[in-house]
Amino acid sequence: SLDTERHMHMAMGEIRDDDKKVVFEGRIILVAEPDVASALEGQTLSIRASGARSSFVLRPNPNRAADDR
Repeated sequence: SLDTERHMHMAMGEIRDDDKKVVFEGRIILVAEPDVASALEGQTLSIRASGARSSFVLRPNPNRAADDR
């Protein structure tokens, strides 16, 4: 979800009817609320596992210019 300051929070949950599927190389890799899926467009999502905690980083997709064509 996105909070009021547009910070992203990720957690396991039930899939809802309005959720969007994020597809990479033909595979569904993430199911997200519509506003989160929109925020992820053109971004590369990296997830880092460190012990019992995981964190994620969004970076602009270097191929975004090609994707926009």
